[in-house]
Amino acid sequence: MEFLSQALPRMLDPEEFRNPGPAFRPVMMWIWNANLDRVTLREQVAEMAARGIGGFFIHPMPDAFRKHDFIEGMTEPYLGEMFFEWVKDAAEVAREHGFFCWLYDEGGWPSGTLVGRLADGRPELAGRVLRVQCLEAGDTGAPDAGSGTEEEVVTLPAPGGRRLRFYANREGYPTDLMNPATTEAFLAATHDAYARCLDGEFGGLVPGVFTDEAAVGGVMGTDRVPWTPALPEEFRRRKGYDLLPYLPVLFGDAAIPAEARPALSPEQAARVRYDFGDVWTRLHADAFYGRMSEWCREHGLLLVGHVGGEDDLIYHATRGFGHFFRIMRYLDVPGVDAIWHQLFPGEPRSHFSKLAGSAARVHGKPLALSETFAVYGYGLTYAQMKWVTDRQFGDGINVMVPMAAPYTTTRGRTYGTMSNLAWGNPNWPLFKTYADYTARLSYLSRLGRPVARVALFYPASSLWVEADPAIAKSFHSVMDLLQEAQIDFDIVDVEDLAGASVESGTLRIGVQAYQAVVLSDTRALPWAVVERLAAFKEAGGAVAAVDRLPWLCAEAEHQAEFKPALGALFSEERARFFPPEERVRLPEFLARLISRDFVLETPDSNIRYSHRVWDETRLYFVVNASETARAITAVVAGTGSVDLWDPDRGTVTPVEGEPCGDRTRVHLELPPLGSVFVVVRPGGQPRKPHSEPTPAGELPLKGSWEIAPVRVCQLVQGEARVDAPLPGCEAWSPTELRPWAELGLGTFSGSIAYRRVFSLSELEAARKAVLDLGTVKYAAEVWVNGRAVGARLWPPFTLDVTGYLRPGRNEIRVVVTNTWANQFLQPEEMAHARERGWYNTYAQRVEPFQRESLESGLLGPVSLRLFE
Repeated sequence: MEFLSQALPRMLDPEEFRNPGPAFRPVMMWIWNANLDRVTLREQVAEMAARGIGGFFIHPMPDAFRKHDFIEGMTEPYLGEMFFEWVKDAAEVAREHGFFCWLYDEGGWPSGTLVGRLADGRPELAGRVLRVQCLEAGDTGAPDAGSGTEEEVVTLPAPGGRRLRFYANREGYPTDLMNPATTEAFLAATHDAYARCLDGEFGGLVPGVFTDEAAVGGVMGTDRVPWTPALPEEFRRRKGYDLLPYLPVLFGDAAIPAEARPALSPEQAARVRYDFGDVWTRLHADAFYGRMSEWCREHGLLLVGHVGGEDDLIYHATRGFGHFFRIMRYLDVPGVDAIWHQLFPGEPRSHFSKLAGSAARVHGKPLALSETFAVYGYGLTYAQMKWVTDRQFGDGINVMVPMAAPYTTTRGRTYGTMSNLAWGNPNWPLFKTYADYTARLSYLSRLGRPVARVALFYPASSLWVEADPAIAKSFHSVMDLLQEAQIDFDIVDVEDLAGASVESGTLRIGVQAYQAVVLSDTRALPWAVVERLAAFKEAGGAVAAVDRLPWLCAEAEHQAEFKPALGALFSEERARFFPPEERVRLPEFLARLISRDFVLETPDSNIRYSHRVWDETRLYFVVNASETARAITAVVAGTGSVDLWDPDRGTVTPVEGEPCGDRTRVHLELPPLGSVFVVVRPGGQPRKPHSEPTPAGELPLKGSWEIAPVRVCQLVQGEARVDAPLPGCEAWSPTELRPWAELGLGTFSGSIAYRRVFSLSELEAARKAVLDLGTVKYAAEVWVNGRAVGARLWPPFTLDVTGYLRPGRNEIRVVVTNTWANQFLQPEEMAHARERGWYNTYAQRVEPFQRESLESGLLGPVSLRLFE
């Protein structure tokens, strides 16, 4: 495929790293939330290109889509003649700018519904859930003859003369995505139409199509259970017994009281739930994603996207997809989305990006994506964006999909998902710096192959057996422990383990080789997995189980030997069970038994790393997740010369590395939220680094500052306006370095310029010089003597100004940009939005987050540091 040939680096090239091409750059979600005109369309694509974006997803938002949250959308028919004229225009303008036009398979979301209309007139395609009615003796339980939505399944006898009537009801998800006919109808309406429109562009200009949060209605253990008419037959074919007599065990106690349930043993009921979960999740993955994947392959497209609700394992059982990895096997670019501040500094840490990263890494897929920043609110800063980006790239993500750039902000559309990153947002003019940073991360994160020594088991099938939140809590806690101890891992599922091969003390799964397997709280396993783990341990591998051992074998014929086999497995030094009170000992156990490729001499739970190997060159992505600076010494696998590749500034710097046998000791100074790639090249001796300059003095730049507005971003009755006048501040005014609120600018959003004049001697002007801005809220651009120096969007707010200074009079100009939160939280604006019905679910959700970023300005202290 033409796109992949551009998206994968062929060599470690400092120049390409400094300025990666479009295939490495963020792909913006471009929301078409109104009828387009061709002039604006061209202008917006040109703006995205100028901001360093590598392409866009055409994300249609028809007027009929969720009007309670999105107010208005396109009134021209979705997938109509005019719509495809816009699509062709967008693709052509993307070609002119040298980047990519990606497709999105729905109008709004979730996918597979045709804006909820696919099943109109075709009831056989409608989504269903299985429901139950508990009938007393003599009660017929006949359905409403006029409803037309109930389909009888079976009536079973129950204790006490009762009967349990099971029926399928057309509710829940709009379409039946366990039915292959639904997918065929969806493809005919959407994908085939795109193929007619863009014939010949697939695989190159149009690399792929995004599918978003497709799901199945119903949740086991409630009063509504996933269902499709073919399920009983498919269940018998796959499991060898009749499902219908056992339907009661799929429902919760509120739906079927205990006294009305047939007598079944806990083991029998649990195995039925396991088998049912296994069947419906396979049906869903195969019928929808499998057929989508097949269509995309036939047409030269990549299938990309995510399922929704990846962030908490408990959601995997309750958000309608059931098994993440079964679906991701069909996606060419596995993905997640990061919304609602699921990933955020100071919040409880989550590692769900590891799911998509592992789905790609384990099976040799070169790309993994994250749709990020929806519902993060208008107080989102670039420093926070960097933190979220770093966290995900450390987990294996290497394609960023920012959400979003709405076509228009008029008539309250600014609200939407509270995540307009583009026109109107004060920070949009600075987006290229973030895009450059992300592109550099992508460039190095796609080179070579990933290395991880530990496989962590994905216990979603245990949630089919027991919907216990403790299972999810244990899974996430183990991920915390491993990452905070710098023990990298991939997540693997039942199919991965059952199909693994054991070779020389390693467990080979896909393209990866693991030295240890860890089970968090797991309730059920297939016998083949138990056998494989036993063989792995006998071959010298390490196995650990945490919190609770499995009690159910997926196959009834092996249940009697299941518990003894686990007892034998976890009875030696290389295989240990850690109860909850001993969970914290897991990293120590693993550290003794695996080959560590990155070890801190002084433990620091704020440091994250990931490791890739290209030929014999090793690349370590090291991240400081803390908002304070960190000085660390790491011992890394590999010897030779050591360079630091800085994705922030695009530089490559040799550093001193101390050989330690087959390893190298490296000292790193990481700023707050800092990140760097440590690249160890084989051969020769470590090069002598450039000597650090000797400090020669510091010039504090206090007092005598002036300010003037540069760009004013206002929210006026729900519409974004830029460059509106700011009464009373048209000229330069003297100021002190204090928060804008203390200067009477508490509701100001936009950019304000600071000016400072000072003098230097001839000797001072000739020295190496670094401008330190101190604290900035939240982004800064710097000019010295009229010449642009650069921008800083996150700490440290320092810039090298060597060569920009001159003897005598010098002028520094700093343009500081804050967020949009100050405008959104104006009482009159909030009142107006509520009155018009614009203050939607998303706005309510992010209001506390927006209040956190109200403080704005250049706070300093500002100084000029001089060096010999």
